[in-house]
Amino acid sequence: MYVARALWPSSNGKTYESVYLRESFREGTRVRKRDIANLTHCDPQEIAAIELALKFKGNLSALGSLDHIELRQGLSVGAVWTVYEVARRRGIDKALGQDFAGQLALWQVLARVLDQGSRLAAVRLAQVHAACDVVEAGALPVRRDQQLSGGPSERLGSLRL
Repeated sequence: MYVARALWPSSNGKTYESVYLRESFREGTRVRKRDIANLTHCDPQEIAAIELALKFKGNLSALGSLDHIELRQGLSVGAVWTVYEVARRRGIDKALGQDFAGQLALWQVLARVLDQGSRLAAVRLAQVHAACDVVEAGALPVRRDQQLSGGPSERLGSLRL
């Protein structure tokens, strides 16, 4: 069994794709094919799952193995979202304003609640937490390569929160 794709042009200039689940078999000296199912109207994820199952049909235990999957932890959201919701319900976000400077001031307040430290520590904290996504600010004014270059005074000078 295999998944076959057929592209065919229509009279109006569009190109359509048909996807079939087929099997091939031998009838005498000729190799024939038989359509088992028309998968054209299935979701692409469903078609990919069928293709994956057919790829490992001899060894289905390999599908259950997570040895070849690389896991990465994303940015932390829970703590920032919780503190942001408290600040939003108390009206702190509206008091500081919706412009970029107000969003940075709000992040300073949130960072101080989450962890004690300097403005530099607040920038580093924003790289671990999903600060910009939760606070809905633009990107922080410092790129990751800028924070590690130069001495402490240069770093603090470029980090204007």
